Amino acid sequence: DRTITTTADAVGFATNVTLNKTGGTGLLTINTTSGNAAGANITFSSKLDGTTVRAEHLTITAGSGGAVTFTGAVGATRLGDVLITQARDVTIQSGINAKTLTQSQGATGAPSTTPSVGATTINGAVDTTGNTSLASSGALNVSGTGSITAGAGSTVTLTTGSDMTLSGSVTAPAGATLNVIGTDRILTQNGGTLTTTNSAIALIADE
Repeated sequence: DRTITTTADAVGFATNVTLNKTGGTGLLTINTTSGNAAGANITFSSKLDGTTVRAEHLTITAGSGGAVTFTGAVGATRLGDVLITQARDVTIQSGINAKTLTQSQGATGAPSTTPSVGATTINGAVDTTGNTSLASSGALNVSGTGSITAGAGSTVTLTTGSDMTLSGSVTAPAGATLNVIGTDRILTQNGGTLTTTNSAIALIADE
């Protein structure tokens, strides 16, 4: 396993990145919060791929002030577990294929009744064979070019501390559960759809 750690210095990859499990669990950890909880930006400016399907994992911590950006396509060879432990902003521009995708918290931790800074923006197709869970302390947006699709029997959970806008589709197939959790804010569907196949949809106002 490999680790990149900085003291609130940004980490950026200008060209294609390929993860290759050569031992251990196949995990790459990137953390910009050592000694400074604010952290810094973590940016993948081009493609990010695995080598063996679902074998390479990625854990990212950008802190309360850092942004995580995936500009190029992620997972032409599907990644394993992709975990963003904390980031102020998360942008997925061209899509992600992974076993699971999790954003644990935004700028100020768990969403509260007071909208906070930051946003999670999905502009590409997010496709997971397992669970997808995105928690932003600010806004959460799935644009018209974006979508979220999870695997059968999995769970899709979208949690926001501010407004949620769905212009793209969110799909949970057979046996899956779809949870949309807000803090007494606005859920807007601009032509977007919430779709399940014989599965439950929970709309929860967490006041």
